Amino acid sequence: MNNIYRLLDLSMQSIMNPKKFFSVLKKKYFSIPELHSLDKIQNTYLKRKFFYLWINLSKKNKRFNKLFFNNENDESVAKIDINYKKDFKEFFFENLAKNGVIIFENVLPNDEKKKIQNDFFNLKNFKIKEKNLSHSDWLIKPIETVGSCKQRIYSQKKISDYPNLEKLSDKLTKEISGKVLKTVAEFYFDRSIKIPEEKIPGDNDLHIDRWAPNFKIFYSPFEVKTNGAPFTYLVGSHKINEKYIRMIFDKSYKDIEKHQIYNLKKKTQLLLKENSLVVALTNGFHGRSSFTELNERMLLFLQYNKSFNKFSFFNYKSFNK
Repeated sequence: MNNIYRLLDLSMQSIMNPKKFFSVLKKKYFSIPELHSLDKIQNTYLKRKFFYLWINLSKKNKRFNKLFFNNENDESVAKIDINYKKDFKEFFFENLAKNGVIIFENVLPNDEKKKIQNDFFNLKNFKIKEKNLSHSDWLIKPIETVGSCKQRIYSQKKISDYPNLEKLSDKLTKEISGKVLKTVAEFYFDRSIKIPEEKIPGDNDLHIDRWAPNFKIFYSPFEVKTNGAPFTYLVGSHKINEKYIRMIFDKSYKDIEKHQIYNLKKKTQLLLKENSLVVALTNGFHGRSSFTELNERMLLFLQYNKSFNKFSFFNYKSFNK
């Protein structure tokens, strides 16, 4: 009976707000398998079948095969000026495949960098400027969350507001996946309000986003020093090999320090110059470093889970052209 009521409720929602309904449907059923998706499958045989379905499809994407499954690794994170011309594609792809992360410097022209800096200033002062913000080009009203140690303010803008960033996103996503992937510009403003900072799972601890191949890009319009909660990456941990697969099934990924799965000496803080951009393969271990003093952190994220989904894995041939 409960299932009937639920079905009726979903039917009414689809009629009253079809756009929202299909958005939720797409996110729940068509997005890349979530980290804990295997926990929902009790049968061991079916669990392994589900896992290897997506892993084997991933391997059929030629670029993913090189990035996530070739076991060649390096020891240090590469940095490259965005104006580097010689063998750019080879340098970018080879280093991303080896390390799982790469830094670009001198990314945007000064006027676009300053525009993003100004947008962050408006976002962090949104309560003062709320009347103006409500009529601006923010895609959603700023969302503020305050924990015991940190304040976060989040909102989004169209990536087309930043044409050079959009052009770079198009270029990099095509190199990584085989096709241009579209997204929105997600603004994250973090302010520490208490030191020492408590651990927040999926934030300032080493974690993986998903076990299937995935990635994100983020841009820093400001310099990020050690006291500014820099992004941390465990170099080489993105490779989906036997060790990685075993870790997913025995769930030891939940505490890699305790289980000593990887060499933690490869954990690298990414200290960034102003106007830098980072590409990270986020099935590898990463996380924000904890604030060591009262400070602020402002990063613009580009994430592609809506434009690269389960259908994209099945449609690997079109990505290999």
